[in-house]
Order: sequence, then structure tokens, then C-alpha cells
Amino acid sequence: MNRFIPFDNIANIRDLGGLTGADGRKIRPGKLFRGGNLNGASEGDISKLSAMLDLVVDFRTEGEIAEKPDPVIPGVRNLHLPILETLTEGVTREKEADAHAFMKFMADPAAAFDYMKKTYEHIPKSEFASKQQKRLLEMLLEPHDRGVLWHCTAGKDRTGGFSLVVEEILGVSRKEITEDYLLTNVGNRKTVDALIAHFTGNPEVDREKAVPALHAMFDANEEYLRAFYAETERLYGSVNGYLKEALGVDDEMTEELRKRYLE
Repeated sequence: MNRFIPFDNIANIRDLGGLTGADGRKIRPGKLFRGGNLNGASEGDISKLSAMLDLVVDFRTEGEIAEKPDPVIPGVRNLHLPILETLTEGVTREKEADAHAFMKFMADPAAAFDYMKKTYEHIPKSEFASKQQKRLLEMLLEPHDRGVLWHCTAGKDRTGGFSLVVEEILGVSRKEITEDYLLTNVGNRKTVDALIAHFTGNPEVDREKAVPALHAMFDANEEYLRAFYAETERLYGSVNGYLKEALGVDDEMTEELRKRYLE
């Protein structure tokens, strides 16, 4: 099933619908969407989003939003719910963060990989991130006539982390969660290729080091997910322990979310 939603000017928007959850039930199509930056959406894109959604949740920092604000979408509420408190090179995508990441890591692919891995390890440690994710989980229990879309800039790290949480609660297998996460590399291929071309356009740049370093920062990587899972298990004993202790997901909430979003 192709879960990507085609748009004119925005990329990596996809429906969680069709993933297999608890007891073999599928996630309902048209209810839960993940994505990247909505800035630059065409009039047709905005009309399509308006028909699909009643809530957009923006995980970006205030700096990211100031540089590339979401469009106004008729009939759709837009909620700012940052997952990270400050700019983070390689994750948040303010010009300052991107430029700093490039200067810091372009000559050291191993350092870039290690930095991103540690970023994923940070998420289950962050009380701020847990509080924000818990708020959105509670909002998913509210009535929604249409769908809910959560997004950051690339739809990879912050969006990927929350998508993993939702999929775990709904009983999606680790294999399908990983496959869904890695689909970001398909949805963002043109964007990442353009970023790499931009950053390596300087003839003084060592492309043999810069290209893998930039892929380490901008691509979804299964090793990052493994780092996230390993840290949740180290801190909480299991993913379920993380969901319960950090995010407040008890059996009642799990059952209600499955009732609402599985068919």
C-alpha cells in the first residue's frame, strides 16, 4: 500500500492507515498523518489539506516557524507543540542550525553519525519532550471528524519519534515501525539531494567526507531507531515501561486509542 499523499509543493506526507496493529487490525486510513514542512504549499495543496484534516500539530521551534511558517488552512486548527526546546543542528532546521551542523560535521562522517545517534538517545531522557508527546496523545483521544497531522521540518526525527510512539501503542510490529520510519528516505530524497548539492557546491569541500556526513545528518537511519529503543529499555526496562512512566499511557488509554484508530 502506497501511504504517501501526493501534493504539488510539499513532500513526505503519509497516512499511517494500513499499518497492521494489535490483533491483526489495521490502522484506520484518513485519521493519522505524519509529515514534513508545509511551507510553500500550493493553493491545491491547501485545499487538499483542508479536506483531509481538522488538526495540524507543528513540532518545530519558534525559530523554524518564523523562517518557514505553516500556511493558513481553512477549517483546520494549527497547534504549536515543540518537541525540542532549542535549536539542534541536524534536527531542527533553522539556517543557523543547518550552517553550524555543516561546519561542525562535514569533514567527519563518524562524528555526524554519533551526534545523530545521541540525539535519538536524548529523546527518552527529555522531560520536555515527554510532556509534549503526552499532550498530543491526549489530544488524539478528543473527537476528530477528519485527520490529525503532526510534522516537523523533514518529518524524520521529531515526527518519526512521535510516530513510533503512536505505532507502539497501537500494536504495530517493530519491523513495520522501522519500515515506516525509513520511508522518509523515499519521501525526502529530492530535498536531501538538493541540500547535499548546496552544501558541497564549494570546490574546496572534501566531497568524500562531506556527502556521507550530510547523509548521516539528513537521512533516516535504522541505527538511530535502535539507539532510541536501547535507551528506553535502559531507562525504563522496556518500551512499555517508557510509555507508561514517561508518557502516562496506561491500559485504559491504550485500549481507547486502539478502539479509536484500529479497524
